[in-house]
Amino acid sequence: MDQEEAPLARTLRAAHFAATVHATHRRKGAAAEPYVNHVLEVAEILAAHGAPLVAVIAGLLHDTVEDSDADPVPVTLAALEAAFGAEVAAVVAEVSDDKSLPKEVRKGLQVRHAAGASAAAKQVKLADKISNLRTIVASPPAGWNHARRLEYVGWAGRVAAGAKGSTRGWMRPSTPPTGGRGAAGGRGCGVNPGRWPAWGIALGREERGYGLGCAASVPSDDDGTIRRAVGARRQGLW
Repeated sequence: MDQEEAPLARTLRAAHFAATVHATHRRKGAAAEPYVNHVLEVAEILAAHGAPLVAVIAGLLHDTVEDSDADPVPVTLAALEAAFGAEVAAVVAEVSDDKSLPKEVRKGLQVRHAAGASAAAKQVKLADKISNLRTIVASPPAGWNHARRLEYVGWAGRVAAGAKGSTRGWMRPSTPPTGGRGAAGGRGCGVNPGRWPAWGIALGREERGYGLGCAASVPSDDDGTIRRAVGARRQGLW
């Protein structure tokens, strides 16, 4: 790797690398967007708020290892290190899940490891969760009822709590978009700055609808989602 490579050239090379890896990947939402849209948004969030270049590059590449495990030629951390340097590869390693573990365990580990992550990894985690939450508002995965979306918001908040302080000096609160009318007919609501500083996304108080269209009532638990979520929390999984 050329150590004198210009920052813009390096960033675009990482974007091209990510686009190639994610060429056949789609997001889970109803819109089935190309997955590369997500990593571009993560990098944009980081760059727009002055995150260091290593975080922006890692943001573009953060899912290349985790999501290529079933591809004919999976991306490895060694390959990322050879192409983009050890610092970027280390950040990607920090934010990559071990997909051999059960999903509930992986989620719990994200919460537990967030506080001890490097500053760049914390920044990537925050930008990743912001992007995912925006997608859940705009185009939630098929079958994700209000309770399932509530579960994700609560978990993302616990990961973000572990990343506290990583945005100091580079991420500032921005005016959030309104949530509009949610699937349950609720009113849009804005950010609670004290609870969700610097997220720049429509996240309201949990009892006001969890930032997902701000439905006025607590969802039913017909499919047991809330019971499972509460049980997992009591077991310390997340």
